[in-house]
Amino acid sequence: MNIIAARPSTDLVVWPEAAIPYYIDQGRQFHLTEMGPLPPQHERILAGLLTSSRDASGKVHYFNAAVLFNQTGEMLGLYKQVLLVPGAQQYPFRRVLGFTRAFFPIEDVSYAAMDPGKEFEVKSST
Repeated sequence: MNIIAARPSTDLVVWPEAAIPYYIDQGRQFHLTEMGPLPPQHERILAGLLTSSRDASGKVHYFNAAVLFNQTGEMLGLYKQVLLVPGAQQYPFRRVLGFTRAFFPIEDVSYAAMDPGKEFEVKSST
């Protein structure tokens, strides 16, 4: 059985939050074709994903993000979630207990170890 997920007139396909199952390092160019072949309809894709980046001191920060890809899989824009869900995405009482984060590998506390984005706007990748 061949199931078609989008009609020829579809302009945008929305994938769920964290649809890409690993952290995307913002220090390198990511292309959606790394996940496999793109749909033949050639529509833009909006996907939730997890990103990481290093600050000037070398500390790694983790973000919950949304990314818009063009029809060929190139990243057009990135939004890092600013308002995190306490306990699920953000470490509770982080200013007081944040030092305990170093005792756990990120995979064990990934959603509670997110850092908030700083701006309520999409950053263009081009």
